[in-house]
Amino acid sequence: MDIALLIEWIVKAIVLLMIGVVGFAYLTFYERKALGRIQVRIGPNRAGPGGWLQPVADGVKLIFKEELIPAKADRLIFILAPIITVIPALVIMAVIPFGGTVSIFGRQIALSVAGDINIGILYIAALTSISVYGLVLAGWSSNNKYA
Repeated sequence: MDIALLIEWIVKAIVLLMIGVVGFAYLTFYERKALGRIQVRIGPNRAGPGGWLQPVADGVKLIFKEELIPAKADRLIFILAPIITVIPALVIMAVIPFGGTVSIFGRQIALSVAGDINIGILYIAALTSISVYGLVLAGWSSNNKYA
């Protein structure tokens, strides 16, 4: 395998991941603003002008939050369960073609990570079914009869 091709795949995957994460953060922001208008209130407006930095504030808050693990929980599975749920949702974006090919320094680069696979719909269905295991493991690993 050519090292340039490997670097190209890694860069495309990282850019795609960042677009997804930032996109989800701002979709949450727009949802909050819409709910604020529906409920006749302002919505998020504290961070930045018009609340535009609210997703950044939410991310900082998430990073510094205390990790609470129940006393009788299976610690490893309790930590891995959210990861098992989120990773397939992000990996699904690899088969979505975002455009054709572009030429950068004479090299043709496709604007998708793995968008040319023939079984894209089956791939998406398989990965969405894996996310359910994360939800089940989250409840089971807490070792709580109500979970």
